[in-house]
Amino acid sequence: MGPVFDDVSVDVFYNVINTVITQHITTLEEIYYLNLFDTVELEFVEEVFEFNDIIVEDGFVDFVPIEPEMEEVSYETVELEIQFEMDFEMDFAPPPPMEFAPMPELVAVEMPVNVETVTLEIEMEMELEMLWIWKWKIHLHLW
Repeated sequence: MGPVFDDVSVDVFYNVINTVITQHITTLEEIYYLNLFDTVELEFVEEVFEFNDIIVEDGFVDFVPIEPEMEEVSYETVELEIQFEMDFEMDFAPPPPMEFAPMPELVAVEMPVNVETVTLEIEMEMELEMLWIWKWKIHLHLW
């Protein structure tokens, strides 16, 4: 039993084919440019153009089915295909293990610490913290 179509499907098919014929549309680009169909109709018209050549001659539109290319099968082509498949089934040797360079030894470098420098850094941090607190107090009073 072939496909069963309801009246709506038949109407969609008819409208698409009728539009292609009456407008002499021969490419999908024309369909997209004219923006004539909704998504369901576009899916159908894409299939029509995928499997048919649309030819317009002397005002008549003809839908010519595109025949799939048939590959010629012979004893030689089958033999080559079997050989080609067998080549892929060969065992390949695993790649050699990667060797990594030894990790360099870390050397601890001590920086000279000056009491004056540490005192200055602490004072600067305290000043910044006081400035931040002062800004927040002003901000809170404004609200």
